[in-house]
Amino acid sequence: MVIILEKYINDAIIGNSSIILGLNKKGDILRFYAPEIDYMQHINEHKVGLVVNSNCVQWFNDTNIFKYEQYYEENANVVYTKIYNDNICIIQRDFVDINIDVLVRTYSIEYNNYGTEDLKIIVLSSKERDIDRFVCNKYDKDLDCLMQFTKDTYFVTFSNTKVYKYIVNDACTRAGNLWFDDREYEGLSNDGAVSYCFEKESPTITLFIGVRENYILTKKMIETVRKIDTNLMYEDTKKYWHNVIKKANMYNFKNDKEKEIYIRSILTLPMYTNNSTGGTIAALEVDERLEKCGRYAYCWPRDAMYFMNAFNACELKEIANIFYTKFVPCTQSENGMWEQRFYTDTSFGPSWGEQTDQTSSMIVGLIEQYDYVEDEKLRLVMRNTIEKGIQYLLSVINEEGIPNDTYDIWETFYGNNQYTLASIICAIKKYQEFNKESEHKNTIIKLIPKLEHNIISLFWREDLGYFVKTTKDSIVDSSFLGTIYPFNIFSPTDEKVIKTVQAIENRLISNVGGIKRFENDQYMDGNPWVICTLWLSLYYISKYEITNDIDDKNKALEYFDWVTNHSSLHGFLPEQVCKDTGIPIWVNGLAWSHGLYIICIDKLYGKN
Repeated sequence: MVIILEKYINDAIIGNSSIILGLNKKGDILRFYAPEIDYMQHINEHKVGLVVNSNCVQWFNDTNIFKYEQYYEENANVVYTKIYNDNICIIQRDFVDINIDVLVRTYSIEYNNYGTEDLKIIVLSSKERDIDRFVCNKYDKDLDCLMQFTKDTYFVTFSNTKVYKYIVNDACTRAGNLWFDDREYEGLSNDGAVSYCFEKESPTITLFIGVRENYILTKKMIETVRKIDTNLMYEDTKKYWHNVIKKANMYNFKNDKEKEIYIRSILTLPMYTNNSTGGTIAALEVDERLEKCGRYAYCWPRDAMYFMNAFNACELKEIANIFYTKFVPCTQSENGMWEQRFYTDTSFGPSWGEQTDQTSSMIVGLIEQYDYVEDEKLRLVMRNTIEKGIQYLLSVINEEGIPNDTYDIWETFYGNNQYTLASIICAIKKYQEFNKESEHKNTIIKLIPKLEHNIISLFWREDLGYFVKTTKDSIVDSSFLGTIYPFNIFSPTDEKVIKTVQAIENRLISNVGGIKRFENDQYMDGNPWVICTLWLSLYYISKYEITNDIDDKNKALEYFDWVTNHSSLHGFLPEQVCKDTGIPIWVNGLAWSHGLYIICIDKLYGKN
């Protein structure tokens, strides 16, 4: 069993599409991304503690001293962490302001049995640094704030409460013992600390943490925030997220847990989306140092197609419109293809090989979104983008209807694979209907029968009785289910399809339930994936729509319920569930998981 350390798990996530943060169950900030949700991470370590009568610091994340409860405000990306013991209870409230890119963190004393009013909090902030990000700490006396800056970023902690004391050198060592030295106002260290006193009249302290590119913008941010009533910031932010929920479809859910996950999905996906471009990250990052994976905070075009299908399903179509009219045309290469990964500002992201299904997925998504876009200029952009994409797609298929070798959906195999061919067939057939007078009309008429023949002849193994993953092995792969949703290549009642689904259920189900990606999967020890399990649910939903057989509907609900019952704290869906314990284990809040959950909800329950 793979052991997952706390630093990889974002238990709670808050943001506003420019800033995004991950918190653990104790309320610590694990990661703070700004000025964009995928660049850059500023936190090396961040913790807060309590000082009573000038004694040693009681760090809030010390489980030997404190207990914790954590919950979200209903229908809003506002998180509360209750930090308490027999002597004191402090409520920490966190949200990212929807109008100003700043974290608003409030500490309120609920009860105090220490018999003293001499209470302070210490904020220890260790900023991420590397060879090109040489960090300097500075206590700015004019602005009364802790600045941790590099050449092009100022990470700032400030408050409306006056700083009591500060440290700018070696705060990780000195703060716990209250070795404050106010004579040093700046130092060549990446960790600093500030302390604040709770006032007798109002046992509340509000901190603000923000990032700006230079000193002038930082000064302007601090001055602006200090002029605004914190309660107004809270109310505006809460109202914004309430309105997002109001726009979305609601359904007759079977239970409160389904509703919780659906609401969390509606609140999470917009935080993952760049409002200017529509680009959407796969998840808030979990592994900045590449210790277990190639990182997640990028936009895979193919993955984003599923997210946009979810936005459309829940009536948040304006987000999908921005994605297909801005992000997609801007990220298309000159030759008409889409690369593997991008930053959400449309910059090319670190990638490791061509995946043809990225291109075919974008053509499918563009054509399906086209009728939702009313602006004729934007529709023209979409048409031109589609034409370039089709030109490229046709160029990578030979005369026999066999595509060039490419990486598969899981990025583990290079060659011909069924999922990619299914995406190509879907894209070309949709294009045939979209532009019936295309210059490629005759080529496509001749090509489609060859492609449809090849997806069976290349991958169906009569001796095995199922469709295989690739032309070079006999592996059962859950991505076969993509031939049903979203690509609609086969009928779910086709005998070959039914046999392959049986093979998936027989060979890929784990000891705790849920469906693995494929046989002998080694990534993170081969656990069941939420998306693979939801794919199977979608298959049975599609089959039920044809057969009206209650057994098919029950099967769909069985796999859907498994996902519901294996969600994590606060209704987040992970990428994977541990095959040994059944506990969510990797990439909490995966956008693909949440997107497919929304799609399943819509297909299971219809619009209310």
